[in-house]
Amino acid sequence: MAEQLSSILVNVPANGEVSVNVTGAFLSVTEATSSDFDLALDDNTPWIVFDKGIRYALPVGQMFARVRFRDRSGSTNALRVYYGDGVFDDNRVSIAGSIVLEVPSDLTSTADQAIPNITATQVLSVNLSRKIATVQNLGGTTIRVGDASVAVARGWAVGPGASWEYATTAAVYVYQDSGAALTIAANEVE
Repeated sequence: MAEQLSSILVNVPANGEVSVNVTGAFLSVTEATSSDFDLALDDNTPWIVFDKGIRYALPVGQMFARVRFRDRSGSTNALRVYYGDGVFDDNRVSIAGSIVLEVPSDLTSTADQAIPNITATQVLSVNLSRKIATVQNLGGTTIRVGDASVAVARGWAVGPGASWEYATTAAVYVYQDSGAALTIAANEVE
């Protein structure tokens, strides 16, 4: 049997259902006036929350003979449905315009810093050019990383040897309560 691709326009009434007798192994809804709709194949399958752009295919060798659509939007929903058997790809997507990728241009390393016990210590100052801030815990106990209010049970927990990385231009603080000073490494990418 030759592979087939067909399409139909299905108008589903507001909060209603429509059943369409079509045969295929896959279907795709390419257009919909609302994304609030469900579908079910044949009469014995559960409803599937669906959206335009989704392609649904049955396992190899299986076919459906009916598709049921149910609107949840409260308005008539016009659906463009493609169905068939075989394998079909849709490569009509095109991107117009330009895509700008910002690649960081500078890495600033700082000397390792000793963090006193039970004190929120600023390790990186505000930097409006910063893309990424990193803090590595060089000590043997968990530290906390965050803003000036970082404290016990507040901020990101960073275990021994682990690193914290975050896209921020704000000042970065570290807190620890190991009983003695603890060393960290802090760096930023601009």
